[in-house]
Amino acid sequence: MPSLVLFVPCERVALDYVDSSASLIGIFQGFTATKIPKIDGPADVPQGPGYLVKEPTIPIRWCAFSLWRKLPDDENKGFEQVVQLLTPSGKESFNISLSFKMEHKFHRNTAYVNNFPVGEAGDYLLRLFLKGPEGELLEKAVYPISVEVVLP
Repeated sequence: MPSLVLFVPCERVALDYVDSSASLIGIFQGFTATKIPKIDGPADVPQGPGYLVKEPTIPIRWCAFSLWRKLPDDENKGFEQVVQLLTPSGKESFNISLSFKMEHKFHRNTAYVNNFPVGEAGDYLLRLFLKGPEGELLEKAVYPISVEVVLP
């Protein structure tokens, strides 16, 4: 199985058009969110799916970047990378799978995400798993992202 070199969440990944090197911009450490008190609206306001947000989020497009190094037995083998975000209470916020082959010495994956949940204060855990050709799913990294929720 390939060896993990780097796993980090950031705002953007910029690729150089000459040598295809990656630059990570805005590496995440955490967020501070202001809790807005719930206000009851008029009775005629539509309710239900599509009208209400399930959980508060920060409207940001971000990505989870990973860099893998090929080991001798990995040549042209297929792998599946799984990126998962857990809330402080342990609820899964999302799960993204990316399939790839180790055709070169290094391989990088970028999982793009819209919005970051901030419904709970505490450490959100960004977890990285790798599934090999035999089907075993192994946890390779955990990256904590701290969220502080404050009153206005």
